[in-house]
Amino acid sequence: MKKRIQEVDFGDFEGKTYKELKELYPEEIEIWDKDYIKYITPNGESIELAYARVTSFFRRASGKRRGCIISLSCRGYKNSSILGI
Repeated sequence: MKKRIQEVDFGDFEGKTYKELKELYPEEIEIWDKDYIKYITPNGESIELAYARVTSFFRRASGKRRGCIISLSCRGYKNSSILGI
């Protein structure tokens, strides 16, 4: 379950600044800049794939808990996924 609600997996881009990424992965960053939602980072995932993963979890969790209150605590990206933004 934990993997299904983790943050976006940026793979090789993880923990690097944009400046570092431009130096290390100039071609990949050029593609990413054009469509960062669908671009799958090296050894990671796209924001589109992460969105599908997270929203699938929340849809399934909410469907199993009809009539119950579900309390979640999360940060920016997952909040956007829950709200469908």
